[in-house]
Amino acid sequence: MQGLSTDETLKTLIYGYKFGNLCKAEMGQFRQARLTPDGGAGNPEAAEAPVSNFLQCVHDVTKFSKANCTTQYQSAYECMRDSVARGGQENACVGALDSFANCCEQ
Repeated sequence: MQGLSTDETLKTLIYGYKFGNLCKAEMGQFRQARLTPDGGAGNPEAAEAPVSNFLQCVHDVTKFSKANCTTQYQSAYECMRDSVARGGQENACVGALDSFANCCEQ
């Protein structure tokens, strides 16, 4: 992520983790739509609806999270920032990341 500050990189990683959990089905549909039987790129038009669904999921998750999950986000961010400052510790922030990822509409 060349050109991004550490803060922006951490934000991207934290939200990416959440999208990976909550938008998994939409991403899977996109992957399926764009593949041909031999594994190559298929018809881009066939992937238009799945891409739109995935982007809508990302938008909805982001909007909800910014309105309702600030405490969980801040905990995840602080854990990640502190982990980077200490040189990184594998799995140190899984609990905080999961707490943020699980803060969603029911």
